[in-house]
Amino acid sequence: MGKLRRSRRVREERFTVLLLCQGVRTEHDYFRRLVSDKRIPGVRVQSDPLDPARLVHKAIQLNRDETYDAVFVIVDKDEFLPENLREARRKCEAASKPASKKGVGGVQYRLVVTIPCFEAWLTAHVEEVRSPYTVQQVQRKAAELRLVDARKKKYLAEDFPLHNWQIARRNLPEVSYGQFDLSAGTSVGHLVWYLQEVVHSNLDNRAKVEKIDENGSGAPRPK
Repeated sequence: MGKLRRSRRVREERFTVLLLCQGVRTEHDYFRRLVSDKRIPGVRVQSDPLDPARLVHKAIQLNRDETYDAVFVIVDKDEFLPENLREARRKCEAASKPASKKGVGGVQYRLVVTIPCFEAWLTAHVEEVRSPYTVQQVQRKAAELRLVDARKKKYLAEDFPLHNWQIARRNLPEVSYGQFDLSAGTSVGHLVWYLQEVVHSNLDNRAKVEKIDENGSGAPRPK
């Protein structure tokens, strides 16, 4: 019985993260592979092709019982109107609540936007992305660079260079969570940093929550 109580306590204390992707293939495949390859504990990857505001609403519903300590909703700016993205950002802010002084409870929601689309982040793993490309141009470039599967262009190539994520941070302008007002940029690099350097660390849960925005404004820049 003592062992059972101890195992339950360990499970309850584990820091958990939900990644809800708008892209049911490219984004989902990228984060699923990242979490698996880096063996990042406590992270669940799901996807649903909804507009940003509705996707945030779904994330909140999925976390009704506060199973997750942090929820990241990953979307493209794409063709969505600024009003929709602003609503998604407001929903994230409204749903977030701090933990108690003892570090109990609380949950944080963040909107992770790539401009114009996730393929810009993929392309940045091998070359600089600065110009205001259209979605079609960025997707074509990712295919030309063989970053996506030649036959299934919405899936990552088998040999996609995940390890180049720090290079990608230099090659594509970084924006804060919820920001979408540049012609090209992303906050995915902040999230990847957070998953690898904070979630996959020995910090206690409270410290992990406190660092959730450090990667948005004060994360160590790749050298």
